[in-house]
Amino acid sequence: MKNKPLEQYWFEANELKQIKPKFLSTGLKTAICGIALLLFTCTAPSPVAVVVPTVTPQHIRQYQCVKEVLYYEARGESQQGIKAVLSVVHNRANADYSLNLQPDYCKVIHASKQFSYRNSTIALEPLKTAFKPSEHRQATYISDLAYRAAMGGFKPSLPASVKHYCNVKINPSWSKKMKTYATIGHHKFLIT
Repeated sequence: MKNKPLEQYWFEANELKQIKPKFLSTGLKTAICGIALLLFTCTAPSPVAVVVPTVTPQHIRQYQCVKEVLYYEARGESQQGIKAVLSVVHNRANADYSLNLQPDYCKVIHASKQFSYRNSTIALEPLKTAFKPSEHRQATYISDLAYRAAMGGFKPSLPASVKHYCNVKINPSWSKKMKTYATIGHHKFLIT
């Protein structure tokens, strides 16, 4: 059984509506194909090999965990705020892995009492992440960030020392000895 590209799982889960192209008339289609073939054979350089990363079940699991935490913790934030929340998760996951392995985002996200939305759920139980139609931009951005994180291509926007955040309206006891690095949207990001 071949592994499917991660994007195919996104569409199979009906998270984003696919837009089906309208079919062109046969004559127009033939003309376009003829022109494209002519241009390709006359002007195109030799084909270049494109390396498509293999998506494993571990990648899919990491993608789902990251998407879930961003949905519940940051979907109402700006893109900068969403990326900052993922940066904290990334920094915590990176502090936890050996140099020859990918960071395990799920381990950080499912750890006991680390994210308030998970406090009343079973640790490994996946949660529903159903975006509203008005959240299309956030859904697309979150899916892209989750994919990059799962595939090892995410670059955090905050330094590695920023490993905690909380809502600006609260001042939890665990944050008393921490310094605020930045405030982005509804979150303050903390350094230990």
